[in-house]
Amino acid sequence: MAIDYKEKIKKLLALSESSNEHEAKAALLKARELMAEHKISMSDTMEVDKRIMEALMKDATYNSRKNPWMPKLAKVIATNNCCSRACYIPRGSRTRTIVFIGFPDDVKICTEIFLYALECIQSKEKEFRRSTKTYAEGSQSYTDYGMGFVKGLEEAYAEQNKEFGWGLVLSVPNEVTDYVNQNTSKKFIKSKTNESSKAYASGVEDGKDFDKRKRIAE
Repeated sequence: MAIDYKEKIKKLLALSESSNEHEAKAALLKARELMAEHKISMSDTMEVDKRIMEALMKDATYNSRKNPWMPKLAKVIATNNCCSRACYIPRGSRTRTIVFIGFPDDVKICTEIFLYALECIQSKEKEFRRSTKTYAEGSQSYTDYGMGFVKGLEEAYAEQNKEFGWGLVLSVPNEVTDYVNQNTSKKFIKSKTNESSKAYASGVEDGKDFDKRKRIAE
């Protein structure tokens, strides 16, 4: 008997509204995986809420010295999960805050994946501080690791898209792209990275192994 994936996805999306946080997250991510694998869009299963939503990640701040890898991480995750990323810059400040823009259901998934990736990278900061002789060396190693992680994650997404054909299904909707082009500026920072460093290589490997479902299992 053939499996009705549209019906299965509908049930998973219904479970995603569960009051059980872990059950809801697992159902939502599994629904997205099935949609990508079988090339079924949200609109094929139910009426999609196409209101444009902006999600300000209050704790995701960066500048040219602190977490310069963060906007690149946000971009890789956003563009592979139907969203776009922007930055909020308070007047007179050099610190910027990540913003995700997209349809509500997509933003919900995108921010969850981003926060988990953020945890993975930031958990390495103290390790690099302890293993280097100076604060500056530790900071550079941490930056290299973060940039490497983003590179590895980008490669992992590219391999998945090529293998399963997920690219078109999880691409950014035109409505979101148009909104971003009309309402946001493109002021992102540039940073120097030592791609030959051990920290960068370590980050690449961890980025490739990154699995958004590990958090659900834990």
